[in-house]
Amino acid sequence: MTLLLGSKDGLSKEYRAWIGWANLVGCWTMFPLLKKDELKTPYVVVSMLWAYLLGLPPTSVSAYYDPDQENVPGRELAPDELRTPTKILHFQTYIVMAFWHLLAAFASPPEDKPDLWIVVNSCIGAACFGICYLWCTWKLITESGLMDEYFQYQQMREGTPVTETPVRPQERKKSK
Repeated sequence: MTLLLGSKDGLSKEYRAWIGWANLVGCWTMFPLLKKDELKTPYVVVSMLWAYLLGLPPTSVSAYYDPDQENVPGRELAPDELRTPTKILHFQTYIVMAFWHLLAAFASPPEDKPDLWIVVNSCIGAACFGICYLWCTWKLITESGLMDEYFQYQQMREGTPVTETPVRPQERKKSK
């Protein structure tokens, strides 16, 4: 994620949303340990500060929503705009995290399963980290240019015109 944040599109809405989401999920999965060490206040302060600085829920939705763009079906996406399934995934995760905090604060786990809330926290966190890992890997591969020739081959196969010819790294070195 650090490589992505440091790239040319590092502060785009898409990257802020994904990286911020991953970091908030990471903080959330550490909450049971922080609670045990009585560090709930720093947890809340740092999490809310991070959400505010990146424009993430619950402090803002600027990473997900642009008031200048109409919300109509079939509209072309802006270059750094998130797709609807991503928005749904992220907002569902934020809702689940808030619900989990309410559950952990006000509901006792069953007597025979005292660590149930912690296990639920860990399972949801692992699923989110897996999704984020796949997204990060995909973004790094596509930004590296390793897949350019494959995508152009697919375009030629489908009959759509190819807009530009890929330049291989060996050819870049020769032209300098």
